[in-house]
Amino acid sequence: MMRCQMAERDSFMADLRSFFETADTDDNGFITYDEFETVLSSSEDVRSHLEQLNIGTREARGLFRILDLDGGGAVSIDEFIFGCLRMKGAAKSMDVVTMQYEQQKLLRDLHGLMRSHRDMANYLIGRMDAVYNDVNSVASAL
Repeated sequence: MMRCQMAERDSFMADLRSFFETADTDDNGFITYDEFETVLSSSEDVRSHLEQLNIGTREARGLFRILDLDGGGAVSIDEFIFGCLRMKGAAKSMDVVTMQYEQQKLLRDLHGLMRSHRDMANYLIGRMDAVYNDVNSVASAL
């Protein structure tokens, strides 16, 4: 059974690699969103192939955006393959709970950062008021 799962995974990875190589029209080891979109829009074979892999066109577009963490518009072959592998299959309850926890933690961190910036802004405003008052005092004494 384990051997069958490994063979299935290897086949899935080979199919993803083939898709990636088709999309990577300039052969630089990365696919841009434009390359990805072109092959996705123009090739019925590619769309059919993705459907066989249980990856819909909309899911594939969303996955590409998620994998492009730096927003540069390009994804490497490893990022693409491993991202698709992570997407295959159902999310486990633990995955969902972990994501909720991480999201709440990020939200708390963001709120703390916002409070720090607000406090710093208030401090700077107070210092600027003091300087303004000092300048006015010196100017009126002259």
